[in-house]
Amino acid sequence: MIDIVAQNKALLIEKISALPRDFHGSGSVSKKALEAIFANCGEDIEHSMETGTGRTTLLFSHISKNHKVFTVNNKNSLAAVKDCFLFKSENVEIIEGPSQQNLPAHQFQYKLNAVLLDGPHAYPFPDVEYYCIYRHIAKDGIFIIDDIQIPSIYNLYRFLREEDMFEFIEVVDGKMAFFRRTGAPTFNPFGEGWNLQKYNLNKENVKSVKASLKKQSNVTCESPKLSKEVLAELAEKNRLLDEKENQLARKEKLLVENGIRLAEKDRNIKALMSSWSWKITVPLRAAYSILKRK
Repeated sequence: MIDIVAQNKALLIEKISALPRDFHGSGSVSKKALEAIFANCGEDIEHSMETGTGRTTLLFSHISKNHKVFTVNNKNSLAAVKDCFLFKSENVEIIEGPSQQNLPAHQFQYKLNAVLLDGPHAYPFPDVEYYCIYRHIAKDGIFIIDDIQIPSIYNLYRFLREEDMFEFIEVVDGKMAFFRRTGAPTFNPFGEGWNLQKYNLNKENVKSVKASLKKQSNVTCESPKLSKEVLAELAEKNRLLDEKENQLARKEKLLVENGIRLAEKDRNIKALMSSWSWKITVPLRAAYSILKRK
């Protein structure tokens, strides 16, 4: 393959940018973004990596001596890159499969001079990718995150803006952010120390979180507002319920009173049947019953 970079730096960007809009189905970066990558990373990168693949892979294949790509063949994106005449395959190692699976398992042998995160965008995957690579970025290495307009990635961008390990450079196209690794010590990837990070100590961030939690708490505890019609309907139902409860109470009272009267009659009958007068008149009542039947 002809070394386009050696011939003309601008020509490489032009040729990559001139590829059809449907070069692959997983989206694309602009010419301006490619120029920013070239300008910030240079043309003689020792070691680099990216998640996702596309036009950026074609560019890195020319300006990096050892470029690793963690990607899936989503919508034929990887196949399109590998088949492209601008792909300099001898400089690229492709680790195919979900980056959520392959990045944590990968053993980086060298510090990385350039890193681009443009893999899965759903939370928490951008954070997982960051965790797997931040300790491997060399001092003065360029760290790029794409699609910061997506909230799950914007959270990472906000954190990096206040992180000592990274110096903010620029945002291109309102979506691709560039940072440079400083000489600050690498944050312990196996420790704690949340209270050492500026993002967590920023008073405005703390204030915003507290206000949000308070608002959510008020919404949760607030009684629902009901219309006059609904309130009237509820009042009528409560009135009918009270009326039925009163009726039930009156019936229970009558049952008790009737039970008392029946008990009193039973006592009187037992008393009568156990009396001497009742026992003496038994033969007379029996004779009377016989004569009445004749």
